Amino acid sequence: MKCSVLLPVLNGGPELRVAIESILRQDEPEFELILIDDHSTDDSAGLIREYLRKDRRIRGIFHHRNLGVAATLNQGLAEARTELVVRMDHDDESQPHRLGTLVRYMQSHPETVVAGSYVYHMGRTTQHDHLIRLPT
Repeated sequence: MKCSVLLPVLNGGPELRVAIESILRQDEPEFELILIDDHSTDDSAGLIREYLRKDRRIRGIFHHRNLGVAATLNQGLAEARTELVVRMDHDDESQPHRLGTLVRYMQSHPETVVAGSYVYHMGRTTQHDHLIRLPT
């Protein structure tokens, strides 16, 4: 296993399925996907359980009360089985080469502690879509 994808969920709605599928379609197949449901009131927990039955790379954690995003992320970091942790939100969609690119970069630059990338923000309509250039 080369990386852990940490995905906290609170009422993920229809976007959650898109986020999960985008990770399962990665060109780098050696990962674990840690889905942590922070006591959603929608069917996010049910959707996570559905994917748990489909793919052995997925791990699910279910909170009995809402702990908040910081505590949820810290729990995910403690549960990760790899040193390389990739962060994702339940309304994100990853490009198919995301994990492979990150794994290769981090392996070839061991002095790097944190890596980021640009983000393509998808608006309500395509006319509102735009690239956000973050520090790299």
